[in-house]
Amino acid sequence: MRKLWWGVGASVILVAFLGWLQFGPPRVAPRVYKMGWTDSPPFQVRGSGSEPTGLAIDLIRTAARRRGIRLQWIYWRDSSEAALRRKAVDLWPLIAITPERLRFFHISEPFLEAEYCLLVRADSPHTTLQDLTAATIGLTSSPIDLYHLGRHLPYAHQLTRPQRSQVMEDLCQQRSDAAFMDAFTGISTLLEKHGPCGQQTLRWIAAPEIRSRFGIGAVFESSAAADALRDEIGAMASEGQLAPILGQWGYTSQQLESMEAILAARRHTQQLAAAAVLFAILFVVACWQSIRFLRERNRTRRAERFLRERNRTRRAERALRETEEKLRLMAINMKEMVLAYDMNRRLIFANPAVETLTGYRVAELEKGGLVNWIHPDDRARMMAYWEGLFQGHAYDGEEYRLVTRDGRIKWASATWGPIRDAAGRQIGIQGSERDITERKAADEALRESERRFRGLLEHVQLAAAMFDLKGNYVFVNDYTLAITGWTREEMIGHHVTEHLPPEQHEHIRAINEGLASSGEPSHWFTEPLLLTKDGKRRWLQANNVALRNAEGQIVAIASLGVDVTEHRALQEQYLQAQKLESLGTLAGGVAHDFNNLLTVINGYSDIVFRSLREGDAARPKIDQVRKAGARAAALTQQLLAFSRRQIAQPRPVDLNRMVEESAGMFGALLGEDIELVTHLGRPLGQVMADPGQIQQVLMNLLANARDAMPDGGRLTIETTNGTISSGYRADH
Repeated sequence: MRKLWWGVGASVILVAFLGWLQFGPPRVAPRVYKMGWTDSPPFQVRGSGSEPTGLAIDLIRTAARRRGIRLQWIYWRDSSEAALRRKAVDLWPLIAITPERLRFFHISEPFLEAEYCLLVRADSPHTTLQDLTAATIGLTSSPIDLYHLGRHLPYAHQLTRPQRSQVMEDLCQQRSDAAFMDAFTGISTLLEKHGPCGQQTLRWIAAPEIRSRFGIGAVFESSAAADALRDEIGAMASEGQLAPILGQWGYTSQQLESMEAILAARRHTQQLAAAAVLFAILFVVACWQSIRFLRERNRTRRAERFLRERNRTRRAERALRETEEKLRLMAINMKEMVLAYDMNRRLIFANPAVETLTGYRVAELEKGGLVNWIHPDDRARMMAYWEGLFQGHAYDGEEYRLVTRDGRIKWASATWGPIRDAAGRQIGIQGSERDITERKAADEALRESERRFRGLLEHVQLAAAMFDLKGNYVFVNDYTLAITGWTREEMIGHHVTEHLPPEQHEHIRAINEGLASSGEPSHWFTEPLLLTKDGKRRWLQANNVALRNAEGQIVAIASLGVDVTEHRALQEQYLQAQKLESLGTLAGGVAHDFNNLLTVINGYSDIVFRSLREGDAARPKIDQVRKAGARAAALTQQLLAFSRRQIAQPRPVDLNRMVEESAGMFGALLGEDIELVTHLGRPLGQVMADPGQIQQVLMNLLANARDAMPDGGRLTIETTNGTISSGYRADH
């Protein structure tokens, strides 16, 4: 008992010592510490006489005075992180806490938490953080500001400036859409005497999801001083000394409560740790006290265990005998043939099913020894398995043919293995065999049916394919390979979407998901667009059906389709011809009516022109009207020829002149993507033809050439003199 209490006392002392090491006040070396600072309103500001001031600096200066820590304030133009990593200063009054920084210098527990905000002009359309996803956002070059903006608005354009005033100037001058800063800095900016943008009003966009916690930075050698200053700020919060300092810099009670909550978190942690230490002491005492009771209980349980074990052994022996009897009865009544042999290969057990399967009676087998009923074609394989059984090997589900006593051939599935005693020594072999003759016959019938079905699909002049439930090809026939150019290796095992255009992928996924979830549809019709190996497309009209197994579960999808590519092409050509015919009819009707109007206009123009004397000022103007009417009449004749409503009037035609006059109309027909080039032979003989029909021929040729160049190109029209032989004229 004395040892017990000595152990408890030692544990209590150890826990108390560890608690003092963890939560005791930090020991600060009595020397002057170099405290760095820079211009970062409202936390760090250059006051009158170039003395540092600001929210963070006032807090640190007050805490240092209360704690008796001497500070030397040193202005640093570069970042706080650079100052601490170079050890240019010992301490820094305010620095954001990140895991990366803690690898290079010490940062105290946080004493300030700041949300971030964005300032925008009052007329800005942006109202939320998400509205500024792709906007231009100004911010200072502070690493923590860059980190937060890059994390929450990665696609925004960052416009960094060294000073906050330059950031606000960019916003006011509309060089940026918003200014990004912490909430404290944002409040300070809005409270400036003349406003950051003069008479222009700014609007606040809160970003509460973006936060930073700030502590006192220090090189590792001065970490105790940083922790002591932070603890003193916590003491000031508990005494209510923070309100005057925060009020001096224009902060509300809400920010004060947030700051006091952060400072109180460490006190709560220490209280919880103290409670945990007390609980640990009580737990150790309870554990030591329980050991004595456990020892007494174990002595009693060992005695009870001995009695229970003896009774359990007797019950197990009785249960084993009963189990052996049940197993013997089960083997006798099983439909499968069950046999057992000793190591001398004598039959020691056989159930009545032996006679049903082989025709041999059990008594004959016991008297005559081993009967080799294995079919001659399977004998070598099965006898090798038989010899291996006596070497400790086993096999499962091996199928073979046996010859019954009356000469019939049956199929059997055999499972054999060694018999071992309690020591693991082999004392015999045992096995069971069942009749699978009917199953083998059904399998052979199924294979024959599959061979006939596959032969039909292979030779039919239709596109046939089968897919698994994932959409992968498991079968394609030769016709499918012929029309697509793919090899069987390039399709089997590949997903169907690899051979379909992207616009049909979503439809295929919807069908597969429906089959997987509800088993529907069971049959459907599709018109897939199959991609060939040379990049062309083949249209199919396919009937699809879901294949099910004996349990009704869908196991595959079969598809049988007709190649309708040429049919669709002819159909599209027919529709295009109908469109052109309709267009020609419309153009002819308009041209006919317009020609009637031109007849009146041209007639009266001639009358007026002839009534005017030579030298009349109006005569040249009327002449221009006559010429314009003549050109309009020529254009009308071209439209009538195009619509085939004008009677053919063959006459000598200058092809060069026709091409030159129609170049503008030809260019409009071809479009901007096709360059029209003319090579006109000179001199060129005339041809006897109807001008309108010749122009119609050219229009048809140009339309066909345009359709053959969907991506644009160059079209050349060339004229030249040629000699046609009498033989050519006779053939044509």
